[in-house]
Amino acid sequence: MMRTRALRLLLSFHVSALLAGAQESCPDPGAAAAAEATCKSINNCECTDNNFGDDCASNNDEHCAEIECCASCTDEIQAMWLCEHGTTCGDLTCYTEEHCEDFDEDHCEEHGCEWHEDHGDCHDAGEHCEDFDEDHCEEHGCEWHADDGMCEDIHCEDFDEDHCEDHGCEWHADEQTCEGGDDHDHDHDDEGWSCGTHPADTDGNGVIDINDILNVLGMFGQTL
Repeated sequence: MMRTRALRLLLSFHVSALLAGAQESCPDPGAAAAAEATCKSINNCECTDNNFGDDCASNNDEHCAEIECCASCTDEIQAMWLCEHGTTCGDLTCYTEEHCEDFDEDHCEEHGCEWHEDHGDCHDAGEHCEDFDEDHCEEHGCEWHADDGMCEDIHCEDFDEDHCEDHGCEWHADEQTCEGGDDHDHDHDDEGWSCGTHPADTDGNGVIDINDILNVLGMFGQTL
């Protein structure tokens, strides 16, 4: 435990010194190599020794691949890059590949993507169900239609009671229809009756009041 902590402190010292002077020259290539190797050993990084080519772009990609393999040693790998290629190629530049489906609603559009409220997920802008093949259809919240050989949006009203909830929709027993949250624009009470359809709501005003009670009693020849 103490040995590992001491090694980390030593690495931190070497890396700080290397990064401070590496833009102009590499003060100690041997120390940089040792710091990188030690860091990878401490963090159990087993990275492939890639060789993409001899030009700056290829060398840049090689070091970015190392960082992707062993992110804990990013500073050490960057310091070694400056020692090996900094004078010729400049700073190491790595880009993290991002996908629209990685973002939630709050961050979807700021990354140039499009939020699909009906599916509750983030897609590439302009992306539609018909753009996907069978292997990728359902993962984008769509439905594959084998008879048509195409991927289509899910329409809740197409499903019966047995299959409604399987597609993320809601079965409404009072109307005997399958509906989605965005398609359904009226409320239900605790018993599942839609507004104005409860048998005791005799005047259809959506409220069971004294008039309804009197009307129901009158049906049976009773009064209050």
